[in-house]
Amino acid sequence: MKHPSAVIAAVIAALLGAGSIAHAADYHQDHVEVKDRILHRGAVVRLGPSPSIYTNSTHAAVGVTGLSLRSNCYLILNLDWKPGEKVIAAIAEEDESVSLLDVQAGISGGGTTANIYLYRNGRRVCANDRMFGKYANLWVSITSLAPESAPTPTTAAPMAAPTTEPTSEPTATTAAPAPVPAQTETTTSATPEAPAE
Repeated sequence: MKHPSAVIAAVIAALLGAGSIAHAADYHQDHVEVKDRILHRGAVVRLGPSPSIYTNSTHAAVGVTGLSLRSNCYLILNLDWKPGEKVIAAIAEEDESVSLLDVQAGISGGGTTANIYLYRNGRRVCANDRMFGKYANLWVSITSLAPESAPTPTTAAPMAAPTTEPTSEPTATTAAPAPVPAQTETTTSATPEAPAE
């Protein structure tokens, strides 16, 4: 018969594990617009016998919609990429567990998928290699530029149709003011002016 504390520990571990799996979808969200059309996507990728996107109460997947293993070796991330986006940077950084193994990660792609390759001493290492154990991670970050929005046409306020019959009361016509061009101040002085107090 197993020791009671071992049984209790196993039950707690199973419950915690089930809770993490059940709530994994709660930590996924679409890409995030940072500023001025800059979009960010990222995730923690867990390596080892069953590579996965790792999410829990402190780890999220943003704009990463799936993960697969190609040729039973290298990783493919699926992204919520939109037409017209342009990749700026893609990074797959090893955590301390992977670094300790002298494994380096490289990422290529952008668009709807990004491929992650692993190497050790110049030789390919598969993401599902057992040497990674249970807790080896890659920190993945992909930054892109969203397409420019199409200019929105401006429409003038509708005008009343002219009447052919004279009216006894005068009518007023109000036109919208014309836009004033922005003015910029330029200085030709080589020395900056002191701030006003």
